[in-house]
Amino acid sequence: MISPQNKLNENKRRLADIEDALERIMKQRLSDCRQRLALLSGTLDAYSPAKKLAQGYAYVEVEKKGALHSVSDINAGDDINIYLIDGHARAVVSEVINDEQRK
Repeated sequence: MISPQNKLNENKRRLADIEDALERIMKQRLSDCRQRLALLSGTLDAYSPAKKLAQGYAYVEVEKKGALHSVSDINAGDDINIYLIDGHARAVVSEVINDEQRK
């Protein structure tokens, strides 16, 4: 028969082993989450509109129509808004030149 003291000591050892295992698992999980966060952060940064603007790109929209994707979306005389990293400008299209028509 196991004495109560021995049983208590065995339970304490088991509890300590479980605590150690739990701590290892939590540290590994935290490390995995940090890696995933770093990866997602990099992906998010790559798609950041502000970062694209800082690289010299602009976002252009046609007044009352939305984002400008193609020259076929605008006509001479259209009002456009040009958004840059530090502000925006309003302009009027004076001429539309389709590069495919030049060929």
